[in-house]
Amino acid sequence: MIPARDPTLLPESAAGYARNASLYKGNLQGFKQSALVHTLSNSAAQMVYRAPLGSPYDYANSVWMEFTDPYTNVIRAPVIKDTYKRYYFFSPSNVPQYSPLASIQSNAAKLTLGVPTPEQAPVVIPTAPLPPSPKTATTTTSSTASSSTTGSASATAGSGATTTTSSTGSSSTTTSTTSPTSSTSGSSSGTGSTTTTTSIATAPVMETRAYIYTWVTSYGEEGAPSLPTVVTSPVGSSYSVTVYPPLSSDTSGRSLSSVNIYRTVTDASGNAQYYFVTTLAIGSTVFNDTILDSTISTGTILPSLNWTPPPALQGCVAMPNGILAGWANDREIWFCEPYRPHAWPVAYSISVDFSIVGLGVTGSSLVIATTGNPYIATGITPGSMSLQKISIHEPCISRSSIVSSQEAVYYVSENGLIAINPGMADIISKALITRQDWAALGPAKFCAAKYSSSYLAFAKSTTLGDGSGDNGLVIDNSSPNTPYINIRFPTSVTNIIQDEITGEALLISNNAVYQWDAQSSTSQAPYLWRSRTFQFLYRQQFVAALIYFTLPTSVTIPTPTSATRNTSQPQTFDPTKQYLLFRVYADGNLVLTREVQQSVELIMIPSGFKANFWQFELEGQVVITNFQVATAVKDLGVV
Repeated sequence: MIPARDPTLLPESAAGYARNASLYKGNLQGFKQSALVHTLSNSAAQMVYRAPLGSPYDYANSVWMEFTDPYTNVIRAPVIKDTYKRYYFFSPSNVPQYSPLASIQSNAAKLTLGVPTPEQAPVVIPTAPLPPSPKTATTTTSSTASSSTTGSASATAGSGATTTTSSTGSSSTTTSTTSPTSSTSGSSSGTGSTTTTTSIATAPVMETRAYIYTWVTSYGEEGAPSLPTVVTSPVGSSYSVTVYPPLSSDTSGRSLSSVNIYRTVTDASGNAQYYFVTTLAIGSTVFNDTILDSTISTGTILPSLNWTPPPALQGCVAMPNGILAGWANDREIWFCEPYRPHAWPVAYSISVDFSIVGLGVTGSSLVIATTGNPYIATGITPGSMSLQKISIHEPCISRSSIVSSQEAVYYVSENGLIAINPGMADIISKALITRQDWAALGPAKFCAAKYSSSYLAFAKSTTLGDGSGDNGLVIDNSSPNTPYINIRFPTSVTNIIQDEITGEALLISNNAVYQWDAQSSTSQAPYLWRSRTFQFLYRQQFVAALIYFTLPTSVTIPTPTSATRNTSQPQTFDPTKQYLLFRVYADGNLVLTREVQQSVELIMIPSGFKANFWQFELEGQVVITNFQVATAVKDLGVV
């Protein structure tokens, strides 16, 4: 179908209208019947996610998660070989959450994502070591004297020696003086000496260090640290570190299990880093730190300085390199630490000019669909994301219409189907359907998924606004046979989901989940295909037709016979009794409805009139490879 063109101006083999017609092989057949893969346990569920327990395609042996919020995003842990098999949940109606598969299977409550930051700094009390014994220094000074005199005199140490002791500050000094001996013979000589002893107390070498602590969950998720406590004490001191236990508001909905203590170590260049000291159980609060710097500095440096919990994210998508991207506060894009879904540093956030509707991923780029211009954020790390505003002004009108793929991110606007990638931004449906006809479909209610190379969309809980009674469509610019096809699912579609494991499109409808065009299905959905309108310069009379078809093995109805042929004009196709109906329209009037029971069965068209405009319609469940109409029976087979 190419609804943008007049039915008389379509290419020769194009359809004026096609419903449930799979034309990917160049023949005409129906899509395979959808297969029931899960019955909802909650009739209010509008979103599902499947975690297979065995084979990826074993839908029965799977854990099915059901959500009442249709905008819930579920992401498997980006951690390689995650032993816990964690799943992360983001939606507008809940704070970000996560849960290991075992807890999901046991219906345990989900955990709140992120690790809180301790509000109080630790208490650190140093105990200085005993001071060392003081050092002593001794100094001796000698002197010699001679003289002549009359008489005689003598001196002894008891009367001529003096001892002086003085003490100031942290040292003490002792001085001893010995006087020389003299006689009265007229001359004298002698030697005197002074000895000084000093006691010096060594001043202690001081050091300054800071302590912090973090909380850690039972899954090894670590949060941002507390405020630091800085202390100065002599080298060799021991430090009593007291941490504060988490409050009930910190532990509610979380699995906090331990406390990590860190302290600074300063290198020769004067640079300080926080190094891991020890781990305490979450109930313990005191640790006596006597570990040497040389031991600590060989350990782990604090990794979680800015690892704050995520804000109230409205949705989230997974990017390459273990990065999750979500949005909050209407216009802010947030990124997690690579492979750390619990850590969302504020420094990684960026903002756009319009309210965010949703996100999509193509390659290593994040497409941000907004109420105004779309944006692209590109980078291999969350701290290096560059933001580009796309010049095309095409607001996204349906969050559920956003589809990620390798080649582009797709979404619907009022003007058509939009495709965005780093090298392209375009309305890819503009050659297929006019802006007015597109708007009439009601695209604001579209939910969509990728189907092979196609964009598969359904109108949520309603039908398309084109009056066809159909409730879905397929758009595929890559295939000349299937640019645009209407879809009619037998019951109203609540939502459509892309199965993460198989890539299959899953429909939620009538309290159940169905696999669209299921490969395991043994039957095909009935289709209807109507040709373009053939216009001739002169009025024409078509008199006969031939249709070449094969019967799929899945069609097991009783073989129709001439005795059972329905000859009513008009009539409705009955897949329980009929292979195919062939209809002919002349100048817009239905002139023939024929039940076709055999391939290459000669079909006679009523005669006695001519018409300028002719259309031919096929409705059935067989595989048609060719059909011919002619103005004379003899021309059939050579057309």
